[in-house]
Amino acid sequence: MALVASHRPFFSSPTGALLKSVAFPGWGQWSNGKRQKAAIYFAVETYFVTKALIWRHRARESGIEYDTYDHRRDRRNFFTWLTGITIFVSMFDAYADSYLLDLERTRRLDDEFWGGKAHSDLDLDALGRNRPLRLSVSLSF
Repeated sequence: MALVASHRPFFSSPTGALLKSVAFPGWGQWSNGKRQKAAIYFAVETYFVTKALIWRHRARESGIEYDTYDHRRDRRNFFTWLTGITIFVSMFDAYADSYLLDLERTRRLDDEFWGGKAHSDLDLDALGRNRPLRLSVSLSF
């Protein structure tokens, strides 16, 4: 029985996994079957977003005290950058996992899918057994 490659829906493609990961932390990894990675990305992104919001609130409360405001604003910016970096890494991790999953599925397809036959008349020896065809090329100078 030959397997036939079918067109995957957009959100099951590597690009779809990337967009899922942007939309919700860990969703792209979850859809690729990487449950532990999804939980880690969700926890890390949630932590960084929460810390950025906390420091944003503290910076707004600081009022006229410029030294305090600058420190709190810098902490807010730090956690905002960490959030962005984590989202970026998560996106391309989901993309790579989905792409590698596609390659694994393609590798398992039958020979008939690739246009070959498992048994041809040319690779049978005199007793009717399969004998692999070999080609060797050598160059000498």
